[in-house]
Order: sequence, then structure tokens, then C-alpha cells
Amino acid sequence: QVLESLSWDGLGWAMSLPLVAMYVLLQRAYREWWALALEVLAYLTVVMLLRFYYQMRVSRQAMAHTARASELITAALDKDELVRRVKDAFLDVVGYTMFVVYLTDPASGKIVREAAVHPGKEVPYPVEFIKDGTGLTSWAMATHLPEFVSDSRQSPSANPDPGDNYPIVSGFILPLVTDRKVFGVIVLGRDYANSYTRTEFEMANVLVHHTAMAYR
Repeated sequence: QVLESLSWDGLGWAMSLPLVAMYVLLQRAYREWWALALEVLAYLTVVMLLRFYYQMRVSRQAMAHTARASELITAALDKDELVRRVKDAFLDVVGYTMFVVYLTDPASGKIVREAAVHPGKEVPYPVEFIKDGTGLTSWAMATHLPEFVSDSRQSPSANPDPGDNYPIVSGFILPLVTDRKVFGVIVLGRDYANSYTRTEFEMANVLVHHTAMAYR
């Protein structure tokens, strides 16, 4: 995306060259301050318009990408397939280094780990999630509200596992909520701060909403 953005900037600069050349000729002919101002204005106008178009184009692509991933999630026919598709969809749409999904067992009522991704040799996430009311994940499930964590080191309630060599420093805590009921939770992230944007958070919320409906 960085290279694509730079390409659009370069295109804007190239497209503004004829306008700049015209105003340079005007400035040389009239030698007035307004001619120089028009040169700068022409360049900035073209670059900003192309920049705006590029951002809108990226936004549309992201929404379409999220919609396709959501359709795959809702089309899952059983729990195992759903978990696989959810894991792939979040990786594809927002990306992560660490990922865990817990689902509520309808028979026992327990919140059980169904899938986990972790770079360490051992997965630090417990097989059964216990809502103790002290951690940020428990809080998100109690309030039914997703949490955007920019830097867990600044949030004591994030409660990282002391034995985890790859703690989630930035990421999302996404309770699976539909019909005012919690069906589980998804936690994902990376081991460095500020690795996600608000747009990615909104895309993750769309995915988790479809996950909750599909599991229900």
C-alpha cells in the first residue's frame, strides 16, 4: 500500500507539471507574486485530488473485501468449518500474529477455546475461559462492547500472561454478541504497539458480528 500510495503521489506530480509549466511562463511574463502562488496551488490541488481518490478507492476495496469474508463466514455449515473460516477471514482482512477464539458450549455453558494461533511453542491461552471480572476481556464480554487496545502496556487491566514471550501489545477484544447474548469472544493482535487503525477495527467488528450470527 505504501508503494501504491507513492505511485499515486508521483502520478499527481507528473499530471501537475503542465499546469506548473504554464504558470511558470505566466510568472516570468508578469513577475508577480500571484503567479508563483498559482504554481503551488496547481500542484497541491492535483495531488490532493488524486490522494482523495486513492483513499476512497482503498476504502471501497476494504469494504468489498470485508463483505466477501463475511459471506464466507455466514455460509459455514458446522462449527469446525466456521472456526476455520473465521480464523482465515481475520488473518486476511486485518492480519494478526496472535489469535484466539472462544465459543460458548450450549450444553455445558462453558466458554471453550476453539482455535488459537501463537508464535510460541506453547499456547498461553487457557482451554476454558473463566470470566473473573478483573481483566479487559471479561469487561468486554460483560459490557458486550469491543475493545481497541493500542498499547496493552499502558493498560493494567489487559492482564498479559507473565509467562507469555509474545504478549498481545496492540489488538482487538471482540465479544460475539447477537440478540443481546454473548456467544464467545475473539482476541487478536500483534506484539508491538499501534499496529492497527480505526478502519481495521471497524472491519473486525463487521466480521465478528457475522461470526456471532453464524454461530448462533
